[in-house]
Amino acid sequence: MNKVSAKTQQLQDLDSLFYMLVDDVIAATKAWKGNPCGFTHRSYIRAVMTLIEGNTSRFKQAALWIHTNDHPVFSPEEITCLKEEFVTLKENGKVHVKSLPIPILTNLSFALDCYCRAMNKPFHFDKSSEGWESLKKAIAIRNRITHPKSIDDLHISDEDLNIAGQASSFYIQITLPLISASR
Repeated sequence: MNKVSAKTQQLQDLDSLFYMLVDDVIAATKAWKGNPCGFTHRSYIRAVMTLIEGNTSRFKQAALWIHTNDHPVFSPEEITCLKEEFVTLKENGKVHVKSLPIPILTNLSFALDCYCRAMNKPFHFDKSSEGWESLKKAIAIRNRITHPKSIDDLHISDEDLNIAGQASSFYIQITLPLISASR
């Protein structure tokens, strides 16, 4: 496979993942509206967050592929962050690479910035917007149901569902133009 078709494949993979996860959010929405219960509500929250986290990761993978195979864009430090790695030394003096957990919003900002630089596309989104605030709140909701400390943590209110919907809409609004532009 030549570089052009390999790059096209990278972008198609990004496109496919995006739309598959959007379809999951749509299906989860239909499920909780058709059968409103704790399980379908929590499933919807998880689907929204999977859309955001899965595509954020894929944006980073595509950016790294472009850097490696098409044209260099990133510093060594940025490459390490794109790979979500942390490099340290063991007591014996050997290099040790660890996985680096990056907070979701930091990861999202970094991923979109890197992807746009790799694609040579301008990009900016407003981090003071209601959509960004909804993302923050949706992450807290997801964290609450993923790591419950009590039964109350598993309860999803109508407000929680609304926040997740706003977060999903905002994410799609800021990323869909990037997906569409890569076609």
